[in-house]
Amino acid sequence: MEQQHQRMGLVTWAFKAFKRELTDLESASWRDRLAQAMAQMSAEDQDTMQELWAGGPEIIAAICARDHWGDLSAGERDWCITRIVACVKQHAEDWNHHARLQRFEMAPNRSCAYALVVLSAKSLTQEQKAPVNDSLPMALTYPVDEVRWYAAHAVTEFKSRI
Repeated sequence: MEQQHQRMGLVTWAFKAFKRELTDLESASWRDRLAQAMAQMSAEDQDTMQELWAGGPEIIAAICARDHWGDLSAGERDWCITRIVACVKQHAEDWNHHARLQRFEMAPNRSCAYALVVLSAKSLTQEQKAPVNDSLPMALTYPVDEVRWYAAHAVTEFKSRI
């Protein structure tokens, strides 16, 4: 039960941080939240209830790519890129009609699609650039409208840097 509360707390904090709805004091805990997200991803014992709150690490990765890239270590940057790319690729080919109509703002693929655009404007190593460049078209042509909207929104925000 405690682990479930931690996961819920992480995804809730991450969603609010991505939407820029946290106070400065709450936002300052981003590094602790990153460590929590990285630890959570290493846990293999997810049950069905935990899957409902499993998007926290991916949203944290998107926040770090957007807001804290310069403060991250090389390993943290690689972790963020790996999580973001995997999240977008996971359902990029799911053209099921019902899946395409979904609206769920808290789904991590929204923030990760946004983060891919942000990452495309950053100085990346060749090893980091390849998966970002391979995944960016997936974010822009994603089956779910809402995911494409997030990617397009990032393009409009970062167009001068892309």
